[in-house]
Amino acid sequence: MSAEALPDEVPSLFDRILDGAARAFAELGVRACTIEQIARQAGVSWITVYRHVGPKAEVFRQLALRNTRSYFSKLEERFREAEQLSDIVRAVFLQAQEHYTDNALYATLIELEPEVPLRMVTLDAEGFYVQGIPVLAPYLEPFLAPGADARDAAEWIIRVGISVVCTAGHRLDPYDRDDLERLVAFTVDGLRP
Repeated sequence: MSAEALPDEVPSLFDRILDGAARAFAELGVRACTIEQIARQAGVSWITVYRHVGPKAEVFRQLALRNTRSYFSKLEERFREAEQLSDIVRAVFLQAQEHYTDNALYATLIELEPEVPLRMVTLDAEGFYVQGIPVLAPYLEPFLAPGADARDAAEWIIRVGISVVCTAGHRLDPYDRDDLERLVAFTVDGLRP
């Protein structure tokens, strides 16, 4: 291993703390987790957690921010392959599914504290709803009718996506391939003038 490659491969102390927090929150939920448990999972002292990230609420906020950035980075990769509006909508729904189902933290929170992930995606300033509109809107513009507001279209897609991904298993189940295609068509139809 070269010395130049080492910094990219070794996580920063900040990232180590967030990785430990993700494991601790996934095991216990946010309410039951303590700074000491986060520190233990990160392999640092509790004072190091405070000095480098802050109290538990700030640790969770920073973890949510990192997860949100990761989500949008992966989503933008999917957008590059889009040839039509339905491809953009489908990408939003599929990435949301992967983001929530493949993440032990979200699985725990949805089970133990469902209000936490819902608040994260809808109300928090760094959440998907607020950050998603400016990320999604530019990708939508080429596919919308002249004069259509891309920010309104982005809001519509995000609202539908949050609603169905957070309440899977009903009439339109985004985890069922046929239902997903019906949902994509429904969402795209809602954007037509």
